[in-house]
Amino acid sequence: MILVDFTRSKESQSMKKIASAERVTVSMPAPLRQQIEQLKSELAISQSEFFQRAAEHFIQLHQKQKMEQAALKMAPYYASDPELTAFSVLDGKDFK
Repeated sequence: MILVDFTRSKESQSMKKIASAERVTVSMPAPLRQQIEQLKSELAISQSEFFQRAAEHFIQLHQKQKMEQAALKMAPYYASDPELTAFSVLDGKDFK
């Protein structure tokens, strides 16, 4: 594993705009780091921006999975209780 130290990288313009930004140190296998370097170059983005985007994407994905799990858990209730779906006839209606 290699150590990625954000403190050595220059701050990007987007990082300077974020007053509450913090520096983070991350450990990862060298092959993963090489893939990150390649993608960073292709996208022409800084290391900070890469990891910000990756973290945001991971958080969004996790939140979506939690919502899907909750929907699956509630599906039997919606299938068996007409009061829970009473307003679904309005779905897609234009309320101008």
